[in-house]
Amino acid sequence: MVGHKRSALASFKTALSGLAYAFRSQPNLKRGLFFATFAFILSFLFHLSWLESVLIIWTIVIFFVAEMVNTSIEAVIDLLSEEWNMKAKIAKDIASGMVLLTAIATAVVGLLIFVPHLVGLFV
Repeated sequence: MVGHKRSALASFKTALSGLAYAFRSQPNLKRGLFFATFAFILSFLFHLSWLESVLIIWTIVIFFVAEMVNTSIEAVIDLLSEEWNMKAKIAKDIASGMVLLTAIATAVVGLLIFVPHLVGLFV
């Protein structure tokens, strides 16, 4: 929108609307929110260090961002063409791969941080 100035509040409301839509419509974000909540609970129970907490938060945020970028890419591609197209498939597959990669990285970071604390409960 060239020449259109929006207030910071209007921009913030738009961003919140996008977040709400993403979390309502994307099952992977709902699952991610479940695991993120679980990770935050464990973080408090295990009194994670500042660095461990930052790593947990950062990887969770990266996962959510990747999922939302994937959703955006899919929506734009669907808007541009309803017909099957190899380039559209490639773009969607790469975006999906991005989400998979971030999900794996998030899980690995979570395991590296939480497993030693869990083992400590039984040793």
